[in-house]
Amino acid sequence: MKTIVITGPESSGKTTLLRALRSRLDATLIPEYARIFLNKKKINTQFHHILRMAQGQLELYEKAKEHSPELIIADTDLLVLYIWSKLKFPEFDFNKFHSWEKRPVDLYLLCEPDIPWEADELREDPDGRYKIFDLYKNTLSKAGKDYIVLSGTEQQRIEKAEEAINKL
Repeated sequence: MKTIVITGPESSGKTTLLRALRSRLDATLIPEYARIFLNKKKINTQFHHILRMAQGQLELYEKAKEHSPELIIADTDLLVLYIWSKLKFPEFDFNKFHSWEKRPVDLYLLCEPDIPWEADELREDPDGRYKIFDLYKNTLSKAGKDYIVLSGTEQQRIEKAEEAINKL
């Protein structure tokens, strides 16, 4: 079983890429639990909510593994919650509760925010996307994780992602 995670700052094309790959690859897909949770709750997020979202994301992953698929593609994982907690709640140590680095991921697809910003009720910072992108890049590199950067048009991203996945 191979696990691919699509990650990156908000409005960088993660969900669009997941949808495109769904139609091209035989894979089990995992949605972003944080978006599901926040759309239901409509809350002012606190650190304990991030821990609940982490648990929900892990539950979706475990459920996906039940059918022993050859390929799992996740629309984010605990890394996004780690980054988010560092930005929003720097006084808390996310890794004290969940270590994103220990999760079995074969490849991260890091989406560059070189596409137009699309606002929605959960997105906050159209001007800080590259700062956050660099944080993702540095965090993945420091942890020694395998990743590729996806940029350009939707078609270019799909082709590069598909090529990297097929190499696995």
